[in-house]
Amino acid sequence: MPANWDPIQIITNGRVDSSTGPLVLTGNKTPKWVDAWIVQSSTGSAQTYYGSATSGAFATAGKWIANVRLYNRGTFQPGPAVGIALVYWKEGNNNGYIWWSEDPIELQ
Repeated sequence: MPANWDPIQIITNGRVDSSTGPLVLTGNKTPKWVDAWIVQSSTGSAQTYYGSATSGAFATAGKWIANVRLYNRGTFQPGPAVGIALVYWKEGNNNGYIWWSEDPIELQ
């Protein structure tokens, strides 16, 4: 079961309009940006979305949401896919990032 992606991502018109997942940052890290990619080998489909603090990507505590479309190709179908995400954060004068991949995530 995915740990950093919500286990089910919802398809609308052949794409996942808002990739989502849980987010746990230690210390006083403030998330600033998330990039999320979904690829599905069975359909050859791919998409890239991002979210930022100003787009509401971290409006819910303990969650991330990539809600701004950058790129999509193909049409997703229900079934397994791969999810990859990166979160950029700031803590005082320090910046950093965490990233992860989940295989599979389930598209419905």
